[in-house]
Amino acid sequence: MLYLFCVVSVMAIDVSRCRNYLNRHDFETILYMNKKNKNKGMFVVLLLLFVLSASNAQLYNVTFSASSIMVECEREYDRKTGTCADVSFSYEGNDQYPFYDLHHAVEKSGLSVLNRECERICGGINDCRAYSVSSAMQKLQNVAHCQIYSFCNEVSGSESLFLRKPPFNCFVRLTNKDGVFKNYNDKVNPYAQTSRVLEVPIEPFVDNHISVNGVPDAKVYGMYPYKEIENTCDGDEYDCLFFGEIWLTATLFGTFAVILSVNIIVLVTKKNLA
Repeated sequence: MLYLFCVVSVMAIDVSRCRNYLNRHDFETILYMNKKNKNKGMFVVLLLLFVLSASNAQLYNVTFSASSIMVECEREYDRKTGTCADVSFSYEGNDQYPFYDLHHAVEKSGLSVLNRECERICGGINDCRAYSVSSAMQKLQNVAHCQIYSFCNEVSGSESLFLRKPPFNCFVRLTNKDGVFKNYNDKVNPYAQTSRVLEVPIEPFVDNHISVNGVPDAKVYGMYPYKEIENTCDGDEYDCLFFGEIWLTATLFGTFAVILSVNIIVLVTKKNLA
């Protein structure tokens, strides 16, 4: 029943956690099923892999710029009012970690970007379970509030509180001819996400392979530019052939004139010899 629970709830829980749980606990049950009913057991394994891959493919976006590829996971939140009791990071009006980008964005654009930048900080930390920002009234009072929480015991307050929904992990791995690129540190246990997105410089006609939370993407990504074909004439476009391409028209008429002249000379020569 444990693997059925993971299949049914995979869209609502951390995909990688479900995969790890299956790896540790339930594959023994599946192997036992294979011994009793091989076909049925294989069907269950294939179903699990299909569901995990399909659900994971819907949880991130791949975008391109002129010189790079960027992978970012989607994130969803429940919105409430208040804060959490225990604060992991709190913005104090400076650019100390992890508020560097937020601080400079607020200095440049004002508090209108506070929500966006605070959410991005939460999205870049897989340990983040909630964040809170200044309410509309507090922004009018020029109060810049952004707090990040690793877990949340809700307490009352006037701030806007956002409780993050699973999956929480966004471990992106990209491989191409230049090597392996990751947005997480796999030298620690558990893995720690180091950035919200993975952005990698790319070259034209180079294949890029992506996996997210250990699940490979079946697609191969790359930039395959092409040069626009110049306007030329097709063989059946006689108007274009004779009036659009002057150099080609001149060449054809010149060749025709030479051939005609040679034939006239040959005919005259034969007539005089006769």
